[in-house]
Amino acid sequence: MPDDGYRRRPSQETVSPVDRGSSSLPPLNTLRVFESVARHQSFAKAADELYISRGAVGKHIANLEAYLGIQLFLRRDNRIALTKHAKVFLGSVSKALDIFRSSVEQVTSHSYAAPIRLRVLQRFPARWLNRRLLMLKDFSFQITLTTNSVAFVDFAKNDVDVAIEGGPNPSPATESFEFGAMEVLPVCHPALVNGHPPPVHPQDVAQYNLLCPTGHPDLENFWVKWGRSVGLDACFGKTCTYFDSLDAVSDAAMQGLGIGIAARKFVEDDLAAGRLIAPLPCSLEIAMPYYIVTPKEATNPQVNAFVNWLRGEISRP
Repeated sequence: MPDDGYRRRPSQETVSPVDRGSSSLPPLNTLRVFESVARHQSFAKAADELYISRGAVGKHIANLEAYLGIQLFLRRDNRIALTKHAKVFLGSVSKALDIFRSSVEQVTSHSYAAPIRLRVLQRFPARWLNRRLLMLKDFSFQITLTTNSVAFVDFAKNDVDVAIEGGPNPSPATESFEFGAMEVLPVCHPALVNGHPPPVHPQDVAQYNLLCPTGHPDLENFWVKWGRSVGLDACFGKTCTYFDSLDAVSDAAMQGLGIGIAARKFVEDDLAAGRLIAPLPCSLEIAMPYYIVTPKEATNPQVNAFVNWLRGEISRP
């Protein structure tokens, strides 16, 4: 006799349905048993997967068939096969169980998961990051954010899960992901050109104060490289004012203090809102001096998901 607990039925696929009322549904555990049996096409494997007896599996299936009023499985040469009704039902049940699992994971991770501890280099463009972190209120991430002037974080000594640093972390126990090259271009406040000829030509920047960040040679020397790229031997404004971060340069530009430089990605919201304009079409591709750093082989799924999300935001056009 078969050891799966499933009683043989005649070959017809229709059985008498039970009185189930107008709004009741089969028990969730019964649907889980059906999905497992149908996926494995085996009562024995389903019993092993769900840690219940084979007799219990057979009882669940018999109850479900009685509830639906249809036969779900046929026995052929000591093997079972799905009826046409079961194949249709399996697709719906599988999708429903996937949605239920996903919902449970979202609710439990949002309610009980420890916040992700993110440490960010102080000169990193915080305005861009903060605007994107606000998007996470619709996801299951909770973030605690701290800033740090130290170039590299020691994950063994600091309570940090993810860091944004000014270079690849030298520790062999870490993994670093570079931000990569970004388009860097001149930006200014729309009102800056009032009363002056618009800086249509590269040489026009000589009429304005130039704003530049410190801390990275390619960014500090932007105006020199930019001038050479547009055919100028030198590119100098009336004065050149240096700031300690790209955010500080953008803030000064929005206050009308001169023509600054910015990575387009970091100021795309300001450009779209009209707080800044790009008065000249010329730009340079410059490798950003920023890296996402995590402990090597991080096992926290929340941290890994957050890092993947952040990398996606960086690479998004």
